[in-house]
Amino acid sequence: MRTLGALILVIVGSRWGIASTIFDEDLIASFQVPLPPGTDPGIPVRPAPNQGGVLHFDPMTMQLVSGSLLFSTGDGTLTITVQDLGPLMCNAPQCAMGLLFGGNDYETILDGKSLGFTPELSPQKNPTIALGFYQTLPIGTFDVPIDGGQHTLDFEDLTMGWYGAAVNWPGGGGRVPAFDGTAAFHIIVDYTAPEPGAALLVFSGIAMVVLRRSMASWRSNAARFRTKVMFRSE
Repeated sequence: MRTLGALILVIVGSRWGIASTIFDEDLIASFQVPLPPGTDPGIPVRPAPNQGGVLHFDPMTMQLVSGSLLFSTGDGTLTITVQDLGPLMCNAPQCAMGLLFGGNDYETILDGKSLGFTPELSPQKNPTIALGFYQTLPIGTFDVPIDGGQHTLDFEDLTMGWYGAAVNWPGGGGRVPAFDGTAAFHIIVDYTAPEPGAALLVFSGIAMVVLRRSMASWRSNAARFRTKVMFRSE
């Protein structure tokens, strides 16, 4: 089930100013999957320091695999949306009543650098969501300028670092329950190329300055020429 280091390559093109969707899929976080590189080093010590990596569907092998999502773009902006979906299997009576179990905290990592968490952590890098049952679950969005080339995208579930531990989740709500060992979340990744209007505006501004200077220079030369002609005619 687990294939470490698997990569999914997506090459993306986009019309100027129009977003193209790179990824739109469900991912699975598991306490059985090691963490990806690039997790936030400022996180307080986890009881289980290397669990909470993510599985995604590989269309080549038709299996769930771990590893980075790999894609290629031009210069532009990346918009990453993360939506918690809750545990895959919730046997609590509240789930049977239609409530959603929440408390999972997902980290987004682009090119080996953490962009942040969904939901956000406190300034002291502590979770801000308690384990419990909710009507809706958190959603977060990251807007990132991106250079052209190949990129890697990774995720991790911080909550899995407390799964199976004999200590409470620091966000509140007690210990991580047994049914929360695998949790799902949805991602949408959009790429937007820069609009040509911005470049045209800068070019137009430069051209206008040059034109004005040229016109001023022409008027000045014309005035001096007229003066010389009048002087010679006298």
